[in-house]
Amino acid sequence: MKNRIMLITVILFISVCNLATANPVQIACSQADQLIAHYEINRAQQKVQLNLVRDKHQVAHQYPQTNITEAWELNPSNKIKPTRFFDAHARAIEYQPGESVHGRNESDWSYRYQLMSDKMLTEFKLVEVTGKACDKLQLKEYVDKQVTMKLSWSPATKLIHNFEVINNKTQNTIEKWTLLNTHKNDQQISNFFEQRYAYLSTDFADIGDDHTDPFLTQMLNLGFIEHAHSGFYNQDGHAIRGQHDHAH
Repeated sequence: MKNRIMLITVILFISVCNLATANPVQIACSQADQLIAHYEINRAQQKVQLNLVRDKHQVAHQYPQTNITEAWELNPSNKIKPTRFFDAHARAIEYQPGESVHGRNESDWSYRYQLMSDKMLTEFKLVEVTGKACDKLQLKEYVDKQVTMKLSWSPATKLIHNFEVINNKTQNTIEKWTLLNTHKNDQQISNFFEQRYAYLSTDFADIGDDHTDPFLTQMLNLGFIEHAHSGFYNQDGHAIRGQHDHAH
């Protein structure tokens, strides 16, 4: 009887250990479409903060230093609706799905969702794989005549962990991205989007018709409406300037 009790105790202990080991992996995988990821970007001797906020079919890029948040919503028709939030003014500019924004149509959800498009990822050569399951990281490299790009990528969470662009001629680092931390708080994520969608909003098509709104006039004069302020590498693999250029 004593041996039987000891056997049951051992089995229960092993089961609990297995659950303790498995749960973090399962939870991490399930957090991919609802999370907040904090990045630090070093470029041209400047440090820029970027917060990537995901909530299933909506995603945002928040730039705390400029109080600007770019958001995109993927509707059931797989069309992308962009919105730009000016957090310091509690104002928003809305664009319609399929509408040309700064000369380009939003058609690549992966580009906004994970900061680098799926197409661009295929241009990288796999160098090494470390870790397992949700902790797996792919070390990738892209080389052309001008630059070498080194990427540490999580396929499970679709997050950049580290990214570096090196000038081949000088061997100097042109740009470096570092994932500082990630976390999931359903209420915080929900509040993040609810707060911004409560801003006073103006449809982009109506901006030219209103010459009495001081906010719109100021934003037009500063170029915050006419020039894109977010982006990374587009679906064609070209670097998009903007998010760093306006971080004065």
